[in-house]
Amino acid sequence: MTKNTPRSQRMGDFLEKAASLINRAKYSEAVDALEETLRIQPDNAEAWKRLIACQIEMKQPQQAIDALDNLLRIEPGAQRAWADKGYLHLLLNQQSESVESLRKSLELSPRNWRHWLLLAAAHLLEEEWAEALLALEKVLRLNPNHAEAWYNCAVCYLMLGDEEAAAIALDYATSLDPNFEDLIEEWSDIDNKAENLGEAS
Repeated sequence: MTKNTPRSQRMGDFLEKAASLINRAKYSEAVDALEETLRIQPDNAEAWKRLIACQIEMKQPQQAIDALDNLLRIEPGAQRAWADKGYLHLLLNQQSESVESLRKSLELSPRNWRHWLLLAAAHLLEEEWAEALLALEKVLRLNPNHAEAWYNCAVCYLMLGDEEAAAIALDYATSLDPNFEDLIEEWSDIDNKAENLGEAS
């Protein structure tokens, strides 16, 4: 490939090289090829998508977020990109940014229960119980037998002071997945310790 090689051919060559490197898990070298592609054509959405995939594989969430921002300037309606951005912000404990990105994703694809579950997780980490519960209710409308969502509903109800609803949700979670019974025992231990502390004081 020389300076006289047509621009479109050079881009195609770099993308082909990047694809080959990605297939061999040589992500750092693939990044170099993709960055060269983007130097030639910064609005090449496919190159941004491959760069994002490499950065995720290399566990570079902030760099992936920066690349997603560039992709979303080109394709603002890319629902998957908004969801990936929300997930990466969540990994970095950037809950408000995660919520914003996931809401954009859900505006584009409101029936994606997995992204509602991610939104609930972002709210749970911020202890925004009412908002988390609303997102979990969306999950359960779309996927009624999701045990983890029922369990997290129980947590939200408990934190919001509705012990009866918490008990019902927890029972249903354990009926779907008996592994949650261990968590019920933990709850009981916490309650017993709290009662003992209250009596001691």
